[in-house]
Amino acid sequence: VSGAGRLWGAGPAPPAAFKPEEYWLFKALLGAGVPPSVRAELARIGGKKAVIRNAEEANALEAELKGQPFVVESVEQKERERAPQPPFITSTLQQAANQRLSYTAKRTMNIAQRLYEGVEMEDGSITALITYMRTDSTRIADEARQAAHDFIQREFGNDYLPAKKRVYKTKSGAQDAHEAIRPVDVNITPEMVKAALPPDQYNLYRLIWSRFVASQMAGARFHDTTVTVACGRTQWKAKGERLLFPGFLAVLPRGKDEGDAELPPLEAGQTLKLEKLDKEQKFTQPPARYSEASLVRELEEQGIGRPSTYASIISTLQDREYVSLQDRHFIPTDLGRVVCEQLVQHFPHLMDVGFTAEMESLLDKVADGDQQWVDLMHAFAADFNPTLAAAAKNMQSVKGGLPTDLACPDCGKPLMIKFGKAGPFLACSGYPDCRFTSNFQRTEDGRLEIVAPQKPELEKVGECPRCGKDLVIKHARTGSRFIACTGYPDCNYTAPMATGVMCPRCGEGRMVEKSTKRGKLFYSCDRYPQCDFALWDKPVPGPCPRCNSSYLVEKRGRDGSVKIMCPTKGCGYVKGGDDGQDA
Repeated sequence: VSGAGRLWGAGPAPPAAFKPEEYWLFKALLGAGVPPSVRAELARIGGKKAVIRNAEEANALEAELKGQPFVVESVEQKERERAPQPPFITSTLQQAANQRLSYTAKRTMNIAQRLYEGVEMEDGSITALITYMRTDSTRIADEARQAAHDFIQREFGNDYLPAKKRVYKTKSGAQDAHEAIRPVDVNITPEMVKAALPPDQYNLYRLIWSRFVASQMAGARFHDTTVTVACGRTQWKAKGERLLFPGFLAVLPRGKDEGDAELPPLEAGQTLKLEKLDKEQKFTQPPARYSEASLVRELEEQGIGRPSTYASIISTLQDREYVSLQDRHFIPTDLGRVVCEQLVQHFPHLMDVGFTAEMESLLDKVADGDQQWVDLMHAFAADFNPTLAAAAKNMQSVKGGLPTDLACPDCGKPLMIKFGKAGPFLACSGYPDCRFTSNFQRTEDGRLEIVAPQKPELEKVGECPRCGKDLVIKHARTGSRFIACTGYPDCNYTAPMATGVMCPRCGEGRMVEKSTKRGKLFYSCDRYPQCDFALWDKPVPGPCPRCNSSYLVEKRGRDGSVKIMCPTKGCGYVKGGDDGQDA
């Protein structure tokens, strides 16, 4: 986790450090007389890389190209073979599941754990479907390789077998205690167990099975074509490919956005007809934020953590609210930035990426008997203990908040970023004399902006019995609703939100809506503490036609469905049951 903090701090720069620059792209749709049309992109102008910085340059080039012929300058063709990837290890499984299935690393490992421990088949037997899922080795057993060979030969034929058996190199530093992640029995195909598995388990098993089988198959062969088209002083490039032999792609198809379109037959000197010319304004983008997949890949490349810790590192960053997940990318929070800056400042050695990788290497030596663990701990403590003592003395406290350059709109004093249970917010540094607070947001260039609170429209429910003004429904901080007068603070009339059900215990009070300190709704008698009757389920006016209970309850399912039921044990009445009336 220490290395992850440094890695994050050294990652993409904050928005304020990036200034977007304008540029323009040109694309041409060219006809060759036979389908399909050629989609070419502007590559060079006057022999140099095409760089168009503004609308004036773009319009000038468009006018220059008008009426000029597009002539094929060269056609390059070659055959290419694409080899399959090795079977999954923990990190690559987490990356692929995130990219293809949108599963988090934690969810992926939980699903894989169930597949490894065994799932119940349709015949009632418990069957383990995959090997151990925490591994950094691409090694597979000879028996598994032979089983895959026989399966491929039987299902696809000899052409789909590689010329020699595929053995993948495991990265240096890998522990190699377990095989790669593969199906226990390659003959159990995903379709054979689909009916017995929940969708998430089926999807992950299909991914693991397909990747393993593909890793033992012949490569896919393509015919690549690169065309250069000249128009005046500009050059345009078009690329196409044609699949000659699918190989491993027979079990692991490419994504929809992979691969270039096929090109029609073209010859040098051939004139093409301009069907459409598009120019598009673009702006440079900052380096992409880490997704779960890219963060796992970076952790692995930097030697931070082990296969068993990748998911917990990411969960820690989220659980402690150091980052938020937006559009499947991690955005550092203000709390995370502060924690990262403080740790890097006061623990520079501990937060360095190289420290974590070095410590992993030393611990491996301890496990192999080449390093004494007592000596290792003494060396670590000699550096860490003085650093910890200095940090305890000098590290800045953030309990009082972080200063900003915003002024309080009420009193003019500086606003502070403070951290509450509901997240960060702005508060006036003049508290308690000034109690201004507000939510905030950051602009694209990193500046803070006050977010004006949006006042919700309140539902009117009658007139106040004290002053005659409108009564409205409001929400308490804990979540329950209540009725209040709009004349507040001149009139402080309030009333609990009634359900329309009389208390079934005392018969005098009304059942009203309440909430616990943690925000969970419940319903209780308004004569409390004289009557302490309470329910978790919302009471509904009765009576029950089966047992004569004076009230019914509203039950909500996890899928959002609502049922009106009798609360009396053993009655079983459900309003609108299977018989069309009552159950």
